[in-house]
Amino acid sequence: MSKMRWAAGVVVAAAVAMAAGVAHADDPDPRDWVPAPPGTKALGVYLGAQDSHGFYTNGNKDDAGESLNVRLAVLRPMIFLPFFNTNMIFQPEVILPMGRIGFNMPGYSEHSSGLFDLQAGAALWFVNNEEKQFWMGYEPFLVAPTGTYDAAKATSLGANRWATLQDLAIVKGFGSGANQWIFEGTVELGIYGSNNDVLGEDGQRVTGQQRPTYRFVLEASRNITEATYVGLRYHYVTGGRATVGGAFDPDSGMSDHQLAANITTFFKDHYQLQLQYLYDLRVKNGPAMNGAILRFFYVF
Repeated sequence: MSKMRWAAGVVVAAAVAMAAGVAHADDPDPRDWVPAPPGTKALGVYLGAQDSHGFYTNGNKDDAGESLNVRLAVLRPMIFLPFFNTNMIFQPEVILPMGRIGFNMPGYSEHSSGLFDLQAGAALWFVNNEEKQFWMGYEPFLVAPTGTYDAAKATSLGANRWATLQDLAIVKGFGSGANQWIFEGTVELGIYGSNNDVLGEDGQRVTGQQRPTYRFVLEASRNITEATYVGLRYHYVTGGRATVGGAFDPDSGMSDHQLAANITTFFKDHYQLQLQYLYDLRVKNGPAMNGAILRFFYVF
């Protein structure tokens, strides 16, 4: 395997991890942590497009001419249920992402398409006080290695490993109608299994591992009509230093900041449409991305 190919693989590894999280619930949208009434069912469809506006190594911008693009579609069914004989709400869901990743740098290019890893979660709102507009929830996610994976391709969409994400959120609302504000905070722990099929620099199969990641998300949203609201989201993620073949990768680890803005509207009682723009403010290692996500939900 050429040095160029291996170097590209190192660069793209962080990009693939980012792409897998484009529609993952580890980045909730404003009001995702406000539960719907028990018995509500919903089917979500996401369409996303993101492109890199720079690549970074240990906080320093590279000048190698790399570019990355991600095109994504996601199916996300969910149902809200009463939790036994309490006022708590239980919400199982499945997230099935699919798409395409393209990577280019002078002298090398690569593209892959297929499925990202399947994600299954189950949220529990253990504090559910609609009258005071106060909620607290917890959701564990299991990420299964079902995505398209080829150790010989740097742009594989699957991670070829099991993972779990543990989310804890608190929500507080103020006002009502067109004057309602809602504020949300989420913390997340990500724990990752081993990938036993990674190509090392010498072309041998080795084991790749990643330390836990820690994500912090703050969101604020305000109604502009009773059916439409606008929102802002800030996230910071840290940790995630990687080892390849037992040796730490000095160009891994996260200390990343992102800002997103969106507008969401409900229409004809059963439909929700959201348009979101996101921009990476600062990235420690890998690509800094910007792009848009269109989200449609049918509620029944």
